[in-house]
Amino acid sequence: MTRFTTKYLLIATIIFVLALISCTSKEQKKNTSEATTNEQVSENKTSTGGVKLVESIAGVESTLKFEYDDEHRVVKVSYYYDDTNIPGDVIVFTYNNDGGIESNTIVGSLSILSYAKNGSVITQHDDYGSYSHTIDSDGNITETETKYDSGNTENVYYHYKNGNLIRMNMDGGYEEYKHDDKHTPFANCNGPRWFRFGKSHRNNIVEHIFTPEGDPLHVIYEYDKDGFPTKSFITFESGETAITTYTYFIK
Repeated sequence: MTRFTTKYLLIATIIFVLALISCTSKEQKKNTSEATTNEQVSENKTSTGGVKLVESIAGVESTLKFEYDDEHRVVKVSYYYDDTNIPGDVIVFTYNNDGGIESNTIVGSLSILSYAKNGSVITQHDDYGSYSHTIDSDGNITETETKYDSGNTENVYYHYKNGNLIRMNMDGGYEEYKHDDKHTPFANCNGPRWFRFGKSHRNNIVEHIFTPEGDPLHVIYEYDKDGFPTKSFITFESGETAITTYTYFIK
């Protein structure tokens, strides 16, 4: 298996974990007085009138399970790497009084990711370095400057259209995305827009182009009657197919 196939298999598992940051819908309620740009989405009601939230994402080699507070914000993500009922990693999200994310902690490793907001810049720190995210008037991240503890610096620039991230320009190449017109699994998730960290997708990714190397990633979905994906399929030149399954609950 090539390293690119391995990368794609991983993406098949985490592609919608990155969509934690895609807590949007076509109609948005914004509290413009809030410094952290906390976004309350217009809920996509199911056919029975309830609010559908993603409960788990089962990928090639791992399963992720999500827990929410009463405001439909993700407060815990548990990673299961085998068939046991004991999670290998747990990430806990903490929100401040304004509804913005204050920190997330990887339980067990005591690794804490903290955030601070100053005007249009979000500063993020972890065990490897510091990150400065520039935010536009809609709360989307348009630029990320990474300063690693090793002394290296990297810049990434983000471009959006119709609520979706369509291109990322970075040192040595770029990535492009194409989308369907359906709900993402996290369509009813509430949270600050800037926490998307440049992976903002209102709709589901159907094509992911890597440059300067790597074949395009194509994703095919099955949907439920409410327009939420229940399965995604990625087939590689080798004939291997990565299947990701999404389950939901009604709140």
